[in-house]
Amino acid sequence: MRELYWIGPVSVLSAMPTPPLPTREVLDEDLQIIRATLLVLHDDFHKLSADAGAAVRRALDSIEEARSAMAFGANGSRASGD
Repeated sequence: MRELYWIGPVSVLSAMPTPPLPTREVLDEDLQIIRATLLVLHDDFHKLSADAGAAVRRALDSIEEARSAMAFGANGSRASGD
């Protein structure tokens, strides 16, 4: 797939193909790395500011939500009881 972009008043079709999307496994690994990093830094952020610590905690919760959503998406449906 080619991308269309503008240079001044002229549109140009890019010769570079769009790279493929990463797999669910790669995205999950990336999220795990980010999660581990935030876990290590959480206490330091919290010592500097309770608000900063709370923001890191919300980010960690959001990462877990994203990982769960990807897992449910891979299975095609949510578990019963949700």
